[in-house]
Amino acid sequence: MSYLPREAITTSGFSKNAIDYAESLNGTTTIVLIDGEQLASYIYEYGLGMQLEETIIIKKLDSDFWDSMEDAK
Repeated sequence: MSYLPREAITTSGFSKNAIDYAESLNGTTTIVLIDGEQLASYIYEYGLGMQLEETIIIKKLDSDFWDSMEDAK
């Protein structure tokens, strides 16, 4: 029988005791601790609860391309 990991999510952080406890389970039960920073990262990365407002394209001059043009003369 396989067990799914359990998640504990907070918008702040976990105490050292909570982290130590989760680590002490040694795989008998898996608890994934997701703190506020990791939660914000997931929200941003997966676009949870977000709408794309505008996409901006930033172009940079390719100096290698232009330098090779000079060398060709």
